[in-house]
Amino acid sequence: MYYRVTVVAELSGDRARALDALQRALKAGYAVKDLANEPELTALRTDARYHRLLDGAVNRD
Repeated sequence: MYYRVTVVAELSGDRARALDALQRALKAGYAVKDLANEPELTALRTDARYHRLLDGAVNRD
């Protein structure tokens, strides 16, 4: 569910909400590799905060 909120928030221009939902999705166990293939998150991947969240998720595993 958090992943879908991430996509909807990003597409609606609410980057802060998208990042918050992304953080929750990662904590809930959403696969990091799947994020790299989501075309609707292309713009979000340009944000340094996105990469910090993913780096933190990868380092937790």
